[in-house]
This record gives sequence, structure tokens and C-alpha cells, in this order.
Amino acid sequence: MTRGAPHLLVRVDATRSPGGAGIGHAMRCLNLARAWMARGGTVQALTTGLPDVVDARYRAEGLEVLPSITGVEAGGGVDAALVLDHVRRARPAWVVADGYHFGKPFRTAVGRSARLLIIDDHARTGAAGAAMVLDQNVDADADAYADRDAGCRFLLGSRFALVDPEFAGRGRRDRGGPAAKVLIVLGGGPRRAWVARLGAAAERIAGGGLAVRVVGAAQAGVDKGVTWCGFSGDVVSEMRKADICLAAAGSTTWEICCAGLPALLTSVAENQVRVARAISRAGAAIDLGWWQELTEAHIVRAVRILAHDADRRAVMAAKAMALVDGEGSRRVVDELWPRLALRLATHEDARLLWEWANDPVTRRASFSTALIPWEDHLAWLTTHLASATSLLLVGTDDAGEPVGQIRFERTGAVAEVHVSVAPGRRGQGYGATLVRVGAARAFGHWGDIREVVGLVKVDNTLSERAFKAAGFEQVQAWVPGPGEPVTQWRLRQEDTDVRR
Repeated sequence: MTRGAPHLLVRVDATRSPGGAGIGHAMRCLNLARAWMARGGTVQALTTGLPDVVDARYRAEGLEVLPSITGVEAGGGVDAALVLDHVRRARPAWVVADGYHFGKPFRTAVGRSARLLIIDDHARTGAAGAAMVLDQNVDADADAYADRDAGCRFLLGSRFALVDPEFAGRGRRDRGGPAAKVLIVLGGGPRRAWVARLGAAAERIAGGGLAVRVVGAAQAGVDKGVTWCGFSGDVVSEMRKADICLAAAGSTTWEICCAGLPALLTSVAENQVRVARAISRAGAAIDLGWWQELTEAHIVRAVRILAHDADRRAVMAAKAMALVDGEGSRRVVDELWPRLALRLATHEDARLLWEWANDPVTRRASFSTALIPWEDHLAWLTTHLASATSLLLVGTDDAGEPVGQIRFERTGAVAEVHVSVAPGRRGQGYGATLVRVGAARAFGHWGDIREVVGLVKVDNTLSERAFKAAGFEQVQAWVPGPGEPVTQWRLRQEDTDVRR
């Protein structure tokens, strides 16, 4: 865990047993964690035990996976006590809980000591104790959470779907032309009877001339024209190659939509019924209904009809991509990350800015480490407040309390940035937020500058991480004259993505 970085503590479970649940929950938490870490934060995951392939994905992405408790105790008082122990030690910005077994006692206990985000589906978990609830379903409704606390915020709908952003970057393609390839996704804990039925249907589909790949099989191989694959590490490529998908209406649904892959959905768990129906009503997929009511012949017929209806596939692809654009994880992080407002500095900020500037940590990070006399500071502030080439801003949190300052000095079409965070607010994510939001303000303030640049001492890892998380790129490193070695960071106006 990186010291000084905003921290996320994720509580999620998963199983790989037939009919088991949780892998979809674990994978969507992983996508949220990746977006959090891309912003500059750190993540720990508490779990009763992930399947080996999921555990490996977590660790490969840089999450710290911590053992939790036995499945019998999950979601209860012992579970809450363990989470709170980690809260006291790691002081996370948020605790994220994803699982229907996290009942009211767990949520209220954790919510009293930490900001709690509940990731839920159709109010199956409940909102009591939560500071925020995320329900990524198309028909999500805040009124369904009658137990919500005052001030609880809701992130509702598929625009917040927690999918791997690579589905938007690599998964989409033109879906015109004839269908040749069918992808069948078994899901995290497929039932044996369902796998057998799909296998028989897949053989008939392959026999009719379509290439069939099945992802999520227990064993890989080729049998009777059907390619069976394990839990694929690159589902993006699998979906990009396919023309039609047959899948259970779990978390995979949102990946299918993001890829714009025409899909036939079925429900193999009770919580998937509403998902399949809602996506079908939106015209983004076809709901085949409950798995036990589907015969082999029904499956084969549905695939063949869709394979021969290019117009319908094109409409489904467009509507699916309109539902899920791949930016959901980033949007959720935007809501979780420390919020910041910027205002112009005034003479009334003189003492506050002077105290911040003379803080020992700030002085060590500055190119001139000597303390700044009060009289010199007042003269400096008066000059910069009156200068048309200087922009000095103070950042404030939700309560209006100042958390840091950011200053831009313009020379021609380039503005150089200088930033510092208030001593008591370091390690809460405000550095990267000040740089990101401040740069957007500078571009808007002057209108005609082309780029913002910043110079950072090579040993100032916190500032380097803040610039990187704010979207800046490192362009060079050098030793300026007799001074210390520095790195230069740059954000060009055309590369900005202003989100807040």
C-alpha cells in the first residue's frame, strides 16, 4: 500500500461451484479498483476466498488481496469487526461492499465508522448505513431503497456499469454483414445441466456452418466442431471476434452491451430475470427466458434466426452501445474521489497561503527551500493577484474548507503550474484533483494557451504521482543548471478530458 495515496477497501466474495455466485461481483469490483488505481489510489480486497483465476487477476492488477473470514460468518458481526479493524489501520477513503449477504447489521456497523459504498442490484442488499449506493441496472430505482439513511447518494443506471474500459476501446467493431461466429459465455458458476444442454445445442449450431466458441468451460479443447475455452483472460478479444453471443444475464451483460455484440440472454439465477427483461425492452438483446424452460431446439432456432437477420443485429448493437459506453468505472471514481471547488485567491488568504508555503514538507519540495518572510510574501501576493499572466486559486472541499492552492504562470502559449496541499489534507487525493481541475480552469481562463507544464524534483514521488493521475505525461528529465534534477510533466489542451 502506497503511503499518502487515497485508499479503497473492497469487501467481496466469490465461488466457482456449480450454481455458485459472486464471480460477477468480484469482477465488477476489480474494474472499479482499476479505475481507482488509475487515478492514483490504492486498493485492498477482503475476501473469504476467490477462485484461483480471479485471485490471480486481482494480484496481477496490483490489488492487495487479504483473507477475510469463513463463508459461514460472512456478512455478520464478526465480518464487520474485521472490516472495522482494517478501517482503523488503513483509514480508507471508502469501504466498498458488493454482495447480497451484507445485511443491515453489517452495513450499519461499518457505516458508522467509514464512508460505505454498497454495490447492489434491484435493492437486494439494502441501503441502511451506506453513504452511497451503486445500482448499474437499467431499471434501477432509488425509491426501492426505503431503508436509506438521510444524505445517502445514488448512482443509478447503466451509465455507471462497471465494465473493463477495454470493451469500449477494443471490443467494438462493425457488426454489418453475415454472421459467422457464435460466442457462448457460461458465466462464473454454470450448472451442469445447463452446460450439457448448451453443449448439445452448440454441436448442432456448429453443424449448421457457424463457428462456435464456448468460454468458461471446465476443460479446454475442440469437440464436434465446438471450441471449448477456459475462463478467458481476454474476453474483449473473444467478443470482438464474435457476431452473436449467448450468455446468462449476469455481469457479462454489460460487457456484451459495451462491445455492441448482438446477444441472446437467459436467466440462470433469480437476480438475472429483471436484467434480461430490461435489456430486451431496451432493444439491446433478446430475452430467451428461464434456463430450465429452454430446450436444445429452442436455443438452436433462436441462434439461427438471429444469424440470418442482419438488420436486427445492427439495431441491437447500436442500442446496446448506447446503454453502456465503457466509462462507468471512471464515473463512479469521479463520485468517490475527494470533491473540490476552486476559487480565486484574495488578499484575505495571505496568512493561510504563507503558512502553507512555509510548511516543512512544502519547503523541501520547493526549488528554494529557505523560509519566506511575511513581508516578502505580502509583496509577492500583491503582484501575482494583479498580474494578467498569473492565476492563483484556492481549492476547497465539500464543507468549504481550504485544502490546497494551485498557481499558473503564463509565458506565451504555455502555463507553468505550481501546487501544494494543506498539511492536514495530504494523502486524501487532493493533489491530483487540484492539478486536474486546476488545469481545466487555466485552459478556460486564458482560452489560447496550448499546454500546461509542471516541474517536479526527482525525489518528489507524491507530486509525480499526482501529475500522472491528473493525465499529464512526463516529457523529459534534466538537471537545471546548478540545481537539483527535475522531471517535466505536460498536459496539452487537445488531450484534456474535463470531467468535473
